[in-house]
Amino acid sequence: LLLFTAGCISGVPVIDLTEYGRVGFIDVSSSAEGEIAKVASQKLVEKIMQIDKEKITVVELGSEEELLRAVGRERIDPETIQMIGKKYNVGVIVSSHLNISEVRPHIDISLTRESFGVKADVDASLIVKLLETEGGGTLWTDSVQDTESVASVSIGSGGLFHFNAGTPEKAYGELIRDLIRKISRDFMNG
Repeated sequence: LLLFTAGCISGVPVIDLTEYGRVGFIDVSSSAEGEIAKVASQKLVEKIMQIDKEKITVVELGSEEELLRAVGRERIDPETIQMIGKKYNVGVIVSSHLNISEVRPHIDISLTRESFGVKADVDASLIVKLLETEGGGTLWTDSVQDTESVASVSIGSGGLFHFNAGTPEKAYGELIRDLIRKISRDFMNG
C-alpha cells in the first residue's frame, strides 16, 4: 500500500504498461442495454493509447465470450490467461465491467423562479483488472463510481420548454469519460 501511494504522489505510474508493449483488451462488459459498453470500450482503448503510442500496441480481443471460444475455454482462469497471452502475443490483458443503475428521476420545483424541471440521473461503476499472461494472475484491479445526469426536461417562466438527451455518447459520454479518467490514474504520468 505504501508503494502504491508513493507512486501516485510522485507522478510515476503505479503500473507501467509500456513494459508489456502489447496489451490485450477484452471489450467492456456491461449490465446496461444499448451501445454504452461499446462507447466505454472505445474510450478505454483511447485512454490506454494516450500513455505512449510508440511503446504500446493494443490488441482488441473482442468480447469475453468470443475470446473464450477462440481459445477453446469456458472461463477465465490462470491457464486461460496464459493461453491468451501466447496466442495473441500479449503480456497483459485488460478486462473490465461497467455497471449502470436504472435511471432515477429528480423533480425540481422553484416557486421563486416559476420553473419546473425533471432530471434523470444514473449511478455507474467501472471495475478494471489487469491480468498478467506469463503467470496467469491478476496484476492489478480497481473500481470507481460516479453519478451523472443523463437527461433533463425543464419548463421555465413564460412556458419555455427545454429537453436535453441524445445518443449514448452524448447522454453517457461524460459519465464514462469521468470513470475512465479516475480508473486510469495508476497508468498515467503526473
